[in-house]
Amino acid sequence: MKKRVAYKKESAFCAIGLAFLVLSAVAPFAYSLELDPAQWQDSSERKAGTRQTIKIGEENYGFVWIPAGEFDMGSPESEVLRNSGEKQIHVKLTRGFWMLETEVTQALYHEVTGTNPSYNNNPATPVERVTYDDVVKFCQELTERLPEGLTADLPTEAEWEYACRAGTTTTYNWGDQSDPTKANVGESKKGGATPPKSYPANAWGLYDMHGNVSEWVRDWRAESYVDEYGSETVVDPKGPKEGVDRVTRGGSWGVYALVCRSAYRYWRVPNDSENDLGARIVLRPRAVDSPTGISHVVLIGVDGGGAFFREADTPNLDKIFADGAVTYSCLCENPTISAENWGAILHGVKREVHGLTNGLAYSTPYPDDSAYPSVFRVIRENMPDAKLASICSWNPINIGVIENGIGVFKDKVPDDDAAVTDKVCEYLETNQPTLLYVHYNEVDEAGHGHGFGGKEHLARLHATDGYIQKIYESAKKNGMLESTLFIVTADHGGHERSHGGWTDEEKYVMFAATGPSVEKGEIGEMENRDMAGIILYALGLGDKQPETWTSRVPSGLFKGVEAKERPVYGDSQR
Repeated sequence: MKKRVAYKKESAFCAIGLAFLVLSAVAPFAYSLELDPAQWQDSSERKAGTRQTIKIGEENYGFVWIPAGEFDMGSPESEVLRNSGEKQIHVKLTRGFWMLETEVTQALYHEVTGTNPSYNNNPATPVERVTYDDVVKFCQELTERLPEGLTADLPTEAEWEYACRAGTTTTYNWGDQSDPTKANVGESKKGGATPPKSYPANAWGLYDMHGNVSEWVRDWRAESYVDEYGSETVVDPKGPKEGVDRVTRGGSWGVYALVCRSAYRYWRVPNDSENDLGARIVLRPRAVDSPTGISHVVLIGVDGGGAFFREADTPNLDKIFADGAVTYSCLCENPTISAENWGAILHGVKREVHGLTNGLAYSTPYPDDSAYPSVFRVIRENMPDAKLASICSWNPINIGVIENGIGVFKDKVPDDDAAVTDKVCEYLETNQPTLLYVHYNEVDEAGHGHGFGGKEHLARLHATDGYIQKIYESAKKNGMLESTLFIVTADHGGHERSHGGWTDEEKYVMFAATGPSVEKGEIGEMENRDMAGIILYALGLGDKQPETWTSRVPSGLFKGVEAKERPVYGDSQR
């Protein structure tokens, strides 16, 4: 181990009334918005219902904090008027958001857009006769006026029901019995929308979640969330990727209370507009900016896979990386042994620098304060709330390669790649990790037992191809795939029944990546120590790379990014 030095840290509806077109003739108000961005950042310590205001024009608008959490979305079979689209599913929401305490009023809508499409023109009541696209445009225009760190958006269907319930499991957020004194529903006989706060708020300070005007949400319609996701638990669901109808929630003044239940779902074509159809918005604290659009990395390492993927039957990998970047000549560390190379991959330095060997990794925890930190530690120090996980078949990686005191979830299933896959998929049912490392070992065992590149070795690569597909589908199912850099690589290859030497079969491995901003085609010259730098760059932490690392992003991986000179530390490029 080298001498320690400091490193640089750096969710049956009957609409009532005719549709009429009325445009506001009032000139737009003067626009002003005042807030301290730091007070609106995501926080796991902030209590549900915490209220803050934004001054827009001459009015203050209240937003309440809806924290990350989980709940049972939908209704039990015993609930009156329950329909098949309300099959219950357990939902986990991993990020908090701010929700407007009232429905968007005509005054607020006019303030932002300079228009008012409402049939019943009254600035104090909710805006109505807005289409889905109208509300999306409203959010876009409001976002342009928000300080960096906040984005105006529609809530997802799951977020809407979670906020509406505010911790309850009853038919309405006040109990199981309808009550026209607690919401503006058909039985209230108001004949139209009422001003905000005319009825009591729910436990988290949100008004008119039942009745008044029906509210657009983000999702395309799914027959049910259970049918859509095929699971008892789903993480941060966003509904189908496409559809014909958008979902509306909450019911309105024009329908019976039973059509305004917490779980009741309705839908409309996006260009629909009615005089009981409005919206409620949320403000989302933005995640760490990344030039790539990537917020998750899945790194799958296949011990002893080398560049033999090219000869193996891997239909799933072929499909996964069809539009990705691939090389079969990523250079390993010499000697071509596991600890030396997983160390380089995860620590961004050559093996002479990190000093790891198989024996050392088996027995000695990697120091939390090393001058040559793992990519896990660098992410933790720059993204304190990051979810980090390592699930391995070869446990020395969890013991002696990845630090033990930095909050990395670690699990192992020695020499059972199928069980490793099951654990990874189980983990992905309820988590969206920032960095997930997966290690498979049976390919290496097949090489030692039958010969690298032989029939049994290639057959084991084919089996691993199926395991990787399961992980890929799990990431897709939990909603994180669209913002994930998905990598498959190896630590070394092998010659005959061994490895450790410097033949081409041993020293070259496949590196394949796909995700946002990844270029299709061949990657330029790279070494396995470059993977640590690639991960940091993907997550927007390229400028936080430790000065002790000699890792760099190769050409041909990310669109528009050319390799820079390899960083130099000390007397050489080690």
